[in-house]
Amino acid sequence: MNFLSNNFRLFKVNSILILNPITIGFFCLWVFCTHLQGHNAASAPFIENKGQLQDQQGNFRGDIQFLLQGKETSVFLMKNGITYQFFKEKYNNSSPTDNKPMYELHRMDMILEGAQSNCKIVRAEPDQEIRNDLRLGITGIRAYKRITYQNIYPNIDWVIYTLDKG
Repeated sequence: MNFLSNNFRLFKVNSILILNPITIGFFCLWVFCTHLQGHNAASAPFIENKGQLQDQQGNFRGDIQFLLQGKETSVFLMKNGITYQFFKEKYNNSSPTDNKPMYELHRMDMILEGAQSNCKIVRAEPDQEIRNDLRLGITGIRAYKRITYQNIYPNIDWVIYTLDKG
């Protein structure tokens, strides 16, 4: 791409993107503006993972720190990056009796190259609602509007937040 300079490097490694911090900022802004529209921050905060987030086989996903759920997008804050899942619900209209939803799913992992994986995570602006996952017996799940990874790079904090205007 012609508009990319040395500050905007994008590398594709299988289905994982490795981006520098400036590129990540612009990409996050684009995703939030285009795929999370119409969702008020009060209804879509970052939900902490206390064991309720699992993969398709029911295994705990300890690498996921927080989840932000949008209309057609899920954003997972990981220990060393961010994962976006874009999904679209489709219906099989070939038979009037078979109207089961099907999902088209795309996933993109962004790895913070050279980032500290054990940095301190600061939660701020807690949501008033406390969630519970009774099927797993997990209670007291909190959600926050602002998450800060302190010193993700030396002397650099990574702040991820939602806005009230959606």
